[in-house]
Amino acid sequence: MCLNNKNLKKQAAAASVGTAVILSIIKAGAVLYTGSLSVLSSMIDSLSDVLSSLITFVAVKFSDKPLTDRHRYGYGKIECVSALLQAAFIAGSAAFILYDGIKRFANPAPMRQTVSGIVIMVISLILTLMLIGFQKYVVKKTQSKAIAADSAHYVVDVLSNLAVILSLAVVHIWHIEWFDVVTALLIAVYLIFNAYGITADALEEITDTEVDVAIKDEILALVQKTDGVLGCHDFRSRE
Repeated sequence: MCLNNKNLKKQAAAASVGTAVILSIIKAGAVLYTGSLSVLSSMIDSLSDVLSSLITFVAVKFSDKPLTDRHRYGYGKIECVSALLQAAFIAGSAAFILYDGIKRFANPAPMRQTVSGIVIMVISLILTLMLIGFQKYVVKKTQSKAIAADSAHYVVDVLSNLAVILSLAVVHIWHIEWFDVVTALLIAVYLIFNAYGITADALEEITDTEVDVAIKDEILALVQKTDGVLGCHDFRSRE
C-alpha cells in the first residue's frame, strides 16, 4: 500500500474521532435543552462513535505495520476486529435506548426547547454528511474495512438525525410527546440491524471466505492464458 493511502486512512480515522467528539458535545447540549429521548439516543450513538472511532484509529495504524516472519500476510485483519468492536458498541447503545424507551412509555417525560433541539440536530447532520463524504473518498482509494465500517455507522447517524429532527418538529407543532419515544425505539432497532451487518461482513473476511465468483473466474481466465499452463484444478481463494 502506498504511503499516500496510509496517510488517507489515518486522516479519515482522525477526522472520525474529532467529529464524534464534537457531535457528542453538541448533542449533550440538545438533550439538556429538550429532554428528548430521541436526541438522547442520538447522543449515546455519538458517544459510542467516539470509542469506536478511537478503536478504528488504532486499528488503521496497527494494520499498516510491515510484514514480519511471524505475520507473513501483515496485520490487515486487525481492521476486521475493529469492525466487530464497533458492532458491539452499536448493539450496546441500541439496547440502552430500548430499555429507556420502554420506561418512558410507563412514565412519560415532558419536552421543552424543541426549536433549539432542531437547530442543534441540523448542525449535527451537516457535520456528519461532511465526514461521510470524506470517508467514502478514502474507502474508494484504500479499500479499508475499518473506515468502511465507520462510514456505515455514520450513514445510520444521518438517518437517525433526520428522524430526530422530524420527531422534534412533530412534538413542537402537534405536541405529540409519545412520537419522540417511538422515534428513539425505531432508531434502536435500526442500530441493531446495522450492527448485525457489520458483524457479518467482518466475520466473512476473518474466516477467509471465498472471493466473488466474477473475481474467481477472472483469475482462472488469466491462469489459463499463461504460456505453459495445461489446466487448473482445486482453485482456492480468500478475501
